[in-house]
Amino acid sequence: MNVYKQLIRQPVKMTVILFLLTASSAFLSLSLGVFLSARETTKEIESQFLTIVLPTNEIETVSMETGNGLTVNLEQSVISHDFWQFLSHLNTEDSVVEGIYRQNYISAWSPSLHTVTSAKEDGKYSWYLNKPYNSAIFIVSIAEIGDVEYIDAFGTKSIDVKAKADLEETILLHPNYTPRNKLNLSITFHSEEEYLAAELKVGKTYLIYTDSYSDSELNLRTNLADTLRCSIGEINWSHISYDLSGYDKKITKDMVAVYSDKGYGVSLTQNDLDSIDTAHILMRNRGGSYDVDADIPGIDRMPQDIPATELLYNPFLVPISRTAEEFFASPEGADWCELKKQTEIQYQSVPIIGTDFLESMYLFHQQEAYLIEGKTFSEEDYQNGTEVCIISETLAKESGLEVGDSIDLSFYWGASPYEELDSSTTIGNLMAQSYSQKVGFLGESRTYKIVGIYRQSNLWEKSNYNVTPNTVFVPNKSLTETCYSDQSGIFLTIVLKNGSMETFRNMLTEQGYNPDYLFYFDNGYTEIADTLKGLYTSAIQLFIVASITFVASLLVYLFLFVRQERKTAGLMLSLGAGKSSVQKYIYGISMLPVVIATILGAIIGIFFMNLTLQKVFSSVSEVLSTEFSSTSAAGHIVIENTLVMLPYSSLWAVPVELLIYSCMIFISIKFIIKKSPLELLKNL
Repeated sequence: MNVYKQLIRQPVKMTVILFLLTASSAFLSLSLGVFLSARETTKEIESQFLTIVLPTNEIETVSMETGNGLTVNLEQSVISHDFWQFLSHLNTEDSVVEGIYRQNYISAWSPSLHTVTSAKEDGKYSWYLNKPYNSAIFIVSIAEIGDVEYIDAFGTKSIDVKAKADLEETILLHPNYTPRNKLNLSITFHSEEEYLAAELKVGKTYLIYTDSYSDSELNLRTNLADTLRCSIGEINWSHISYDLSGYDKKITKDMVAVYSDKGYGVSLTQNDLDSIDTAHILMRNRGGSYDVDADIPGIDRMPQDIPATELLYNPFLVPISRTAEEFFASPEGADWCELKKQTEIQYQSVPIIGTDFLESMYLFHQQEAYLIEGKTFSEEDYQNGTEVCIISETLAKESGLEVGDSIDLSFYWGASPYEELDSSTTIGNLMAQSYSQKVGFLGESRTYKIVGIYRQSNLWEKSNYNVTPNTVFVPNKSLTETCYSDQSGIFLTIVLKNGSMETFRNMLTEQGYNPDYLFYFDNGYTEIADTLKGLYTSAIQLFIVASITFVASLLVYLFLFVRQERKTAGLMLSLGAGKSSVQKYIYGISMLPVVIATILGAIIGIFFMNLTLQKVFSSVSEVLSTEFSSTSAAGHIVIENTLVMLPYSSLWAVPVELLIYSCMIFISIKFIIKKSPLELLKNL
C-alpha cells in the first residue's frame, strides 16, 4: 500500500490531525512574525526618535552704572553665566545626556551657486532676510532734494540728506528684483567735505551704490496680497479708486484712495501711493562711521594694519557725465570697478553652517526641513571632515544642481566681523556676510560634493531656529577656518536619551537652575514609550504561548498518529521487510501531513499577521493624536517612516517546524522499530 492510500484510510482522523497541525503552524508563524516585527520596530523607533533640548533666546534688560556716573541698559540672556557653563560641560558618560552639539558659521562664495531672495517667493518679501543681496549700482538723475539734517551724536558728526531720483540705468541689481523707476534716497555724509564734494543738484546724473536696496512697491504688494488673500501677481493698480464716498473718513483719516478687488476694499494712504514703482535706498560710506585710527579686530587672517576707514571704505555717490563703460575704464572708476566685482561676488555668497549632527538641529528634528534627495552626512563624514554638503531644493533648482554635482567654495569673513554677528541677529536666519575685496578670501577654494538636497516647509520665516534657502550645510571638521559659534539659537543643541526629559529637568532643579529656560522636544516619544514597551512584551508573550502550543500539538501528533503506526511496522517486519525500508515508509507517511499543514499554516499566519500588525501599529500611532501639535506631527512621521512590517518572516517558522517535526518523528520511529514484530503486534 502506498503512502497516499494509507493516509486516506482514516479520513476523519486525518482531517482532525491536519486541522491541529495547521492551526498550530499558523499560530506559531503569526506570533514569530509579530515578535520579529515588534522587535525591529521598537529598535528602529528607539534609534529614529531623538530628544533634543534648546536653550531659550529670551533676553532681559539689566541696568549698569558706568564709571562716569551714567546708567546704561544692557540686554542679556536670561540664562546666567553659571548656567551656561553648566550646560556647556554636561557629562555625557553615565548620564541622561547623549551629546552636546555646536554649529559653526562662516560665509563662502561659489561661482556655481545662484542665490535666491524672498522677493522671488510670493507673499514672503522681507528686506532684512535679503540683506546680503540688497547691494546695487545705478545711474540716476536727481529729481528732488528734500531735508538736509546736520547730526551731532556721541561725538560723531554727519549730514543726512533725503532726495528723490529717477532711474536712468541699472548697472547691477540682484536678478530676483524688479528695477523701479523712482528711487527714494537716504544719503549719509560723514563730513562737510564729503557732502560738498557730492555736488548734489536737481537734474544732475550720478552713479550710486547701495547695500540696502528696499523694494517699496513689492512691500506694498505683499501687504495687499496678504490682506486680500491672493497672489502678488493678482494685484493690479488699475483697481485703485480715488472715490471715497461711502467710507468713513473719521475712522481712516489718512486714507486717500481705495484698492478694491473681489468685493473687498483696502484703504491706501499717500505713502502707499508713493510706493508704487518705487524703491528706497540707503547710501553711506561704511568706513566713515569708524574712527580713523581704529582697527578691525580679526577673526581669521584679518588684515590688522589697515585702518577701518580704508578697510571698510566704499564709494557710494559720484557725478557722472559719460557712459558707465567709459567711467569704469577711467582712473576715477577704479574704486567702482572693485566695488562692482565685490557686489557680483556678494550675489553668489551663501551662509555655511558646519554641524556634527544635522538631525539634532531644530528645523530638521521637527521636520521643518527634511531631505528629499540623496542622503544625510555619514558618521565617517563627521569624523573625517569629508568635503560634502547638503543644499536646499530652492538653491539647487535656481543653480541647476543635483545630487552628485560638485561646487567650489571660497570662504571669507566680512570686513567688519561684528557687523552681522550681533547676538540679537545671529540666533537664526544666518546670512552671508558682506564680502570685501580688501579682505579677500581665506586661502584657496575647496571642492564640496553635494550628497543631499533638503526642502523647507517654511521659506523665509523669521525664526530663531530657521535658515534661509541659501544656507549650505557641511560637516564641522571640513571647515579648517576659524568659524563663529554661539550658545543660543541655531548654534547649540543638547541631545538626551529618549524618555529622560523629566529626569533632566529634575537634575537642573536640584542644581538650582530653572529648567523652563530650556525647550524640550521628543516628538511624542514620552507618550508612546509605554505603548512600545507593552507592544514588545505582548509580542514575546504571544510567541511563548505559540511555542507551547506547538510543542503540545507535536506531542499529540506523535501519540495519535506516529505511535499508531506500530501495527504497520509490525506487519511489514513480520513479512520480511527490512528495518530501513520500514523506517522510510513510516517516515514518509508521518511527514506528509506535517509538510502540508506547516506550509498551509504559514500562509494563514502571514495573512492574519498583516491584519494584526496593522491594528497594533495603528493603536501606537493613535497615542500621538491626543494633542495635535508640531511635535506630535513630527512623531507621526517618525513612526510612519520606522514601522517595520515583516510578514514574510513568518516563513522562517516553516524550516524550524519541519526540522523539529522531522527529528521527533525520526526518533519515535527509531524507538518503534527497535521492538520485535511480535511485540509491536501484541500491544495493539
